[in-house]
Amino acid sequence: MMGWLRVCLALLLLLQWTGADHDDDDHSVVHTKYRPGECLPGDKHKELACPEPEGPDYKACFQWRDETCCTAEFTEQLDTPRVTDVDGFRWDHCGNLSDRCHDYFVNMECFYRCSPNVAHWRNPNYTSAVLQLPVCREFCDEWYDACAADMTCATNWISDWLYVNEKNLCINSSSCRTFSDVYGSGKGLCEMLWGPSFVYSNTSSTDPDRECMTISWNVDQPSPNEVALNNIFGDAVNTVEAATCGGRGLSVWSALVTLVTMGVATVLL
Repeated sequence: MMGWLRVCLALLLLLQWTGADHDDDDHSVVHTKYRPGECLPGDKHKELACPEPEGPDYKACFQWRDETCCTAEFTEQLDTPRVTDVDGFRWDHCGNLSDRCHDYFVNMECFYRCSPNVAHWRNPNYTSAVLQLPVCREFCDEWYDACAADMTCATNWISDWLYVNEKNLCINSSSCRTFSDVYGSGKGLCEMLWGPSFVYSNTSSTDPDRECMTISWNVDQPSPNEVALNNIFGDAVNTVEAATCGGRGLSVWSALVTLVTMGVATVLL
């Protein structure tokens, strides 16, 4: 009996170690790291936490259909001419968004939920979110131009709400103002609307030395973000192996095999 207890304890310790995020040797927080084959964890992304292809039921966000972190069920919410909410989070708190503004929000939602690249900027304090992901300036500026006359009562769309019955409502003391009044520029929009999630990059999506993410592109074209990832992460792009689908830690069976190899399970003999 004591032998089994010792094995179980060792197994739990090994699983805990393999599931930890060993970002660097001195244990300092490093949130920007090349993480191929990973999706952000949490219920906003695929349960297996790794990008996979989707089939004909995939209704939107087609740039990522062949390697996506979102499910076909999620894309059904965006397969409509007028999206008013996503998973219950409402966009129309100050009236419907204009058509152009609406399309930019759809593109941003697709990128965050479906792109396998966002995990490189995983927020260490809230791992289903991103932190300071650099966005190419054109998207931010064009997003702002598209939404300048639209209205919002919240500056930070993550925190500046009153939640009633799980619905985001304008805080009583707030009023609806134009995006141009609230954000002032593409930089202000990208760096304020989703809190610290994104940063405005001064580089262009066509700059060969760019270190910024392109949010959307023609579905018939290859991803322009491969160039940016090579510029940002360098040799890691060619040397870091993709994570195993299903999670970063070992499975219980794999962990037990590892323990036997290490000699820990000899207590059973």
